[in-house]
Amino acid sequence: MTHQTFRLALADNARVAARREAEAARELRDVFARAKGMFLGDWLRDVMLGYSPDPELRRIGTIGNYYGCLELKRAEGQSYWNIENWNGPHWQAIPDYLATALARFQDEQDD
Repeated sequence: MTHQTFRLALADNARVAARREAEAARELRDVFARAKGMFLGDWLRDVMLGYSPDPELRRIGTIGNYYGCLELKRAEGQSYWNIENWNGPHWQAIPDYLATALARFQDEQDD
């Protein structure tokens, strides 16, 4: 194999890999959008604006992952936090002083 042939083969492999990566990204985006019941653009807008569909939830900062961000809620006299994961939310009880500090932090960020 000549040097030129090798370079062409590498370039072709890179194009194939890029196309496959783009297809996989589109498939993931579509699956995620269907799973959430909304378009990905709407979900991103909500995350960027700090909107939470549940009025009892409070999004905090920009900490998060692909599935969701840090959220606080208060239920039955107890504070909870959660960052949604691939298998759904896992709310964990936290002390009220931590929830208060996180809410205060977000208030300062919003100002």
